[in-house]
Amino acid sequence: MSYQYKNDCNPPAPVLRITIRNMSDNARQIIGDALIDTGADITCLPRVIVRTLGGEPVSTYNVVGIDNAHVGPANSYFLEFEIASIKKLAEVIAIGDELILGRNLINEFIIQLDGPGKITNILKSE
Repeated sequence: MSYQYKNDCNPPAPVLRITIRNMSDNARQIIGDALIDTGADITCLPRVIVRTLGGEPVSTYNVVGIDNAHVGPANSYFLEFEIASIKKLAEVIAIGDELILGRNLINEFIIQLDGPGKITNILKSE
C-alpha cells in the first residue's frame, strides 16, 4: 500500500493512514494520518482522541523530549491500530496535538520511504 507524504509540512513528511479503535468498543474509531517518527520510542496520540475513544489509562510515563528535555507525565493506553489492513494492539501515550507513529508500531512493518517521490510504501508486516 502507498501513501502520499504530508505536503503541508516543510519539508514534506512521511505519514501513514491509520485507524485507531478501543478494543472494548469497536464502534468507536478514529481515522487519520500519523506522522512517521523513527525518533519516537512510543506512538503518541492527542488526548482528545483518547477521550473520544474512551480509553482507560494503564500506566503513567515521565516523558522526555529531544535533548532529554523534560516534557512531563503522560498516561498510557492500549488501543488497536489498523495500518494497511493489518491490526496491531499497541501501548500509546496521550500527549501533544498530533498523531505520531513511534517505533513501537513502526518496527512491526517493513516501510519504504521514497523521499523524492513523496510516497510511503508498506511492503509487509513482520
